[in-house]
Amino acid sequence: MKRLFVLLLFNLLPFSTTASTASSIIIDDAWVRASIGNMMHTAGYMHITNMDSIDHRLIGAEIVAPHALIGKVDLHQTVEDSGVFRMQLLEEGLLIPAGETQILQPKSTHLMLMELNQKLTPGMVIKIILRFANQTTHTVDFQVCKLHHKFSCAIQP
Repeated sequence: MKRLFVLLLFNLLPFSTTASTASSIIIDDAWVRASIGNMMHTAGYMHITNMDSIDHRLIGAEIVAPHALIGKVDLHQTVEDSGVFRMQLLEEGLLIPAGETQILQPKSTHLMLMELNQKLTPGMVIKIILRFANQTTHTVDFQVCKLHHKFSCAIQP
C-alpha cells in the first residue's frame, strides 16, 4: 500500500509543480463593440491579468458561439503614422508580463472580429476562446455593447 501511495505521489508531482496554469490568467471587462451600419467587422476589448510568476503570450482567438457568426479573429494594435491611424496585426501575439495587466481598449490593442455573418447588437453575448502560447485556453463571454463616448461599454441600445 505504501508503494502504491509513493507511485501515485510521484506521478502527480509534474502536475503540481507546473509553473503556469489556466487559472493564473484572469480576464475581466470583456466586451465587443456593436456593429456600426452595414459593417461586418468589429473589435473586442478586455483586461488580461497575469497572476503567474512567468510571462504569458496571447497568440490567437476564435469565436465559438453563436455558431452563426463564423468569422475570424485577429489580434491588432492601432498605430498612428503622421496623424493617420491604422491597424497592425500582432503576428507575435500579445505579451502579458508576469504580475501585470494588459488592457485591450479602443484606439489601442484589441481583438479584431472580421467576416461576421450577422450584425452584433447590444445585449448579445459572444463566446470567444483565447489561446495562449503555453497551450492553455480561456473561453470568455464578451458582452456586445454600444461604444460609449468614454470608450467603455454601454449596453443600452
